[in-house]
Amino acid sequence: MERRAASGVLNIRWTTRWAIAPAAVLALLVAWADQDLASTSREAAVRLAAQFEHKPRAVWFQGHWGFQYYAQRLGFIPLDYRHPAIKEGDLIVKAEGISNPIALPEGSVELVSDVTLDSFSWLSTMSLPLGAGFYSDFWGPLPYAFGHVPPERYRVYRAVVPLVAPLRPEFIVEE
Repeated sequence: MERRAASGVLNIRWTTRWAIAPAAVLALLVAWADQDLASTSREAAVRLAAQFEHKPRAVWFQGHWGFQYYAQRLGFIPLDYRHPAIKEGDLIVKAEGISNPIALPEGSVELVSDVTLDSFSWLSTMSLPLGAGFYSDFWGPLPYAFGHVPPERYRVYRAVVPLVAPLRPEFIVEE
């Protein structure tokens, strides 16, 4: 193809087109799965904001990527584990499968809601169980993976006591 392009004659045969077609289909499927995963973050943030819009307390959250973007736009507050300022009755949204999750002390919170959203069911760009980590190798070495993709889950807790002492990450990756 390069020689033909250099000579000014670029006549791609049907065999070449057919060879490129599977790669194009795969690229479109991966993009679709990634977009679908991103839309679950947006939908979760919108659902949770609607569910708790009349609550007089603050809504804190753990989780980054797309969920962080939408949650902050809807008035949620990112949880700082070094300097938490959570009052009794405040809500804490914890996205499952996030990087650097923060452990909430036992007996300090109670589960009040659980939002589960399905994304593309057999292909993912970010899945710890599948080892797919397109945006971070923390999830795995593959840019995408095929297999059963578990649903995205967001749990909402209510603080039953104030949380003001530094919290600890659930796990620490040592280098």
